[in-house]
Amino acid sequence: MREKKKLIIDTDGLSDDVRAISLALQSQNAEVAALTTTHGCISVDQVTANVSRTLRANGKQVPIYKGAANSFLVKKKPLDETSLFGQDGISDRPNDFPSVMPEDFNNFVQNKHAAQALIDLCREEEGKITLVCLAALTNVALALKLDPSFAKAPKRLVIMGGNYYAIGNVNSMLTAEFNFFADPEAAQIVLSEMRCPITIVPWEAFFIEGKRNNIKLFLEMREKTKLIIDTDGLSDDVRAISLALQSHDSEVVALTTTHGCISVDQVTANVSRTLRANGKQLQVYVDHEHLYLSAFKVLIYKGAANPFLVKKKPLDETSLFGQDGISDRPNDFPSVIPEDFNNFVQKKHAAEALIDLCRKEEGKITLVCLAALTNVALA
Repeated sequence: MREKKKLIIDTDGLSDDVRAISLALQSQNAEVAALTTTHGCISVDQVTANVSRTLRANGKQVPIYKGAANSFLVKKKPLDETSLFGQDGISDRPNDFPSVMPEDFNNFVQNKHAAQALIDLCREEEGKITLVCLAALTNVALALKLDPSFAKAPKRLVIMGGNYYAIGNVNSMLTAEFNFFADPEAAQIVLSEMRCPITIVPWEAFFIEGKRNNIKLFLEMREKTKLIIDTDGLSDDVRAISLALQSHDSEVVALTTTHGCISVDQVTANVSRTLRANGKQLQVYVDHEHLYLSAFKVLIYKGAANPFLVKKKPLDETSLFGQDGISDRPNDFPSVIPEDFNNFVQKKHAAEALIDLCRKEEGKITLVCLAALTNVALA
């Protein structure tokens, strides 16, 4: 009779992990020795409750050890994935079988942290435990820091995390895979200090399987339409730009501004404010100080201030769009800041930018014109 693989599963308790844990619990070839919980999109308390509920759903009793509530370097803005996983991480169905019980939130070994449990359990059965990590690697990294000899204690470490082709699953701004993004310092510690065999199952594995698929198909599936949007910065354009920025199917390479009902300076400020509203800033966290630098991922190029033939009486559309073109609400989120009027590439006119960008990626750029065609005509 085949000996069962002894597993410890480290989890952030989301619906995909619940399914994986259930498969392991139901497998005739595996014995789940313990479950350890850690942070992710939901609190570690909610993770622990989800794991307890999963055990009840499968009719199993396995010790749960509650672990890290935060990453090594706590980020200022945790990821909000409620639209995907719900408030509780498993679709907000507390009355589905088995219904949530208050005891689920306290159903863990009270006097031992998950990191210490990993050390103790792997030491008790050294070389026999396969540690399966479905979440951020914080608990494992903590175990290494508490006891460096833990590096050789597991039989094998299986990690769901990371990616190979820098096509991530966090958001359109980032190339990171979620679990490594959730605690990159922990990932670095684990990968550099563990001394047992390690198997990494990267993000690409969820798309590439068997002979039918290959990486070319994966890359083609994820390839986005590259856009340059030329705009006069009015409220209708702001909405269109926001839709493009939020789309999973397009990548806004640049924004060019031109005249319309408002000055090109005001247009540029409106576009800058739109980028801030959509969170299109690169945030760089620096060491242990939680400092970050901000810059726009999408460059703005200021263009034509007037049409080819300047008209004597420019159109007055303030009754429709307001003085600023977006309803005169400077204090609405995000509020206007002085930098918005200077947030453009200072040394290049929009027309020249169109030429350079389209030449650089010839045949790949779709130019979307939402305003007067002055910049395009100048190009």
